[in-house]
Amino acid sequence: MFWTLLERITNSDEVLATIAGLALTGLVALVLRIFAPKGKVHWSMYNEDHFILKDNEGKHFSVYTRTVWLRNAGREIVEGVEIVFNWHPPNVHVYPNLPYTIEGNEDERSVMRINTLNPGEFVFLAMLSSVRELPMLTNVRFRGGQGKQVKVAPQRIFSTPFNLAIFCLMVIGVVAVFYVLVRVMLYAFT
Repeated sequence: MFWTLLERITNSDEVLATIAGLALTGLVALVLRIFAPKGKVHWSMYNEDHFILKDNEGKHFSVYTRTVWLRNAGREIVEGVEIVFNWHPPNVHVYPNLPYTIEGNEDERSVMRINTLNPGEFVFLAMLSSVRELPMLTNVRFRGGQGKQVKVAPQRIFSTPFNLAIFCLMVIGVVAVFYVLVRVMLYAFT
């Protein structure tokens, strides 16, 4: 029974055309979903310092600094970015200058809101306190997702001609690997 039904389906051009159309539509939808532009927020604790300084009277006091780095690593504008701290940071400097608000919520956490981040745009949040330690960043979220903590480190920037030369060498290497694979397959199957 099953085999006769399968044989009737495979012999019908209309059914095969319908199945092929559905499969192609599903494949196109999957590819569009995978490659659709999305916003992604990456963040990191860029640096953190504790300085012990002397005032004019010779007394020691502490100064705490912390820099948080945020970046839209996606290809779509990110809206409604929320940065949550343990408590309200006493002094915050945002670079580059863009509009933001800092509000407290019911459990005494502090929420910094940035309306939008364009693709590739980054923000540094520099905090400073001489009274007590600075609050930890507890969460980063945006409309449509959760921020991802990444590791960052200073990196050497090479010149454009050097980068182009390395890119050309990589392309030549990939072409050479494909050439060798094709030659091996032709030798193996002939």
